[in-house]
Amino acid sequence: MALLFFEILLLCSVFQLGILTSGTSLAEYEYDGPYVRFEEHNYAAAANGARVVSLNIEARGGGNILNRYKDQYYSSPCSAEDKFVVVELSKEIFVGAILIASYNDDSSHPRDLEILGSLEYPAEEWKLLGRLEAKDDIGAFQVFILPRSDHSVRYLKLRILSHHREETLCTLGTMMVYEPLIKRTRPQVFGAPFKPQQPPSPKVPPVGDTCTCKSAKELLGEEIQKILAKVESCNIWSFDRFVALLALPFFLFLFPSLVDKCGLDQGFFRGIIFSSGMLYLIMVVSKYF
Repeated sequence: MALLFFEILLLCSVFQLGILTSGTSLAEYEYDGPYVRFEEHNYAAAANGARVVSLNIEARGGGNILNRYKDQYYSSPCSAEDKFVVVELSKEIFVGAILIASYNDDSSHPRDLEILGSLEYPAEEWKLLGRLEAKDDIGAFQVFILPRSDHSVRYLKLRILSHHREETLCTLGTMMVYEPLIKRTRPQVFGAPFKPQQPPSPKVPPVGDTCTCKSAKELLGEEIQKILAKVESCNIWSFDRFVALLALPFFLFLFPSLVDKCGLDQGFFRGIIFSSGMLYLIMVVSKYF
């Protein structure tokens, strides 16, 4: 159980860091504020029609980054002045996320990269889509969310500006490119016009209908009537019966001379009146609440 719990914690930490294993599809990542879901279609996969159209003259195996074979990769001498790969994507897209992975443990790996895009090739001008900083991580995909762009591209140029380690060759195993499913929920997503939602208008009764409005006094009166109805529904004596019951002790209490003539104690009648009143109050409260 302890080992299983440790594995679950490890998987959760991997997803929180934004690093995916090679068998995991791209999930939901933060894209310029709100969360948007990226398509599960890799536009830089050879199986989907992507191809490498150019790479630096010193490099070998540029097309290998369009596959996911760990024993095949792009390689270039680290001393090369300009290390790059130009990929023709399977279709024109707005690039939202790029995943890269390095598999070779005996070579240098990209650190600082530059992502450029163009609608045509050869390109008269490359549009800068983003600059990435990769970790020296072997065998795991590193996810990079590019800044929002208003330019769609068909050709992607990846430039390796610096690398980890001081080896002879600099290698890159795989590159994957995704497009976000555009949600028109915020202004200027890829140049799309933003139309704010109008607040719902208050419902107005049709002409001829009357609105029954009650004053606070009327509402208070209704609430008092409800309370009195609940009290009357209680199975206890009403107030007039209670007064009739205490009439004789109260009368004798008012005329102490009669009490003295009868030879009775005045405090006795005072206790009867007080006890009866408290008993009646307790009965009302207990029945109502």
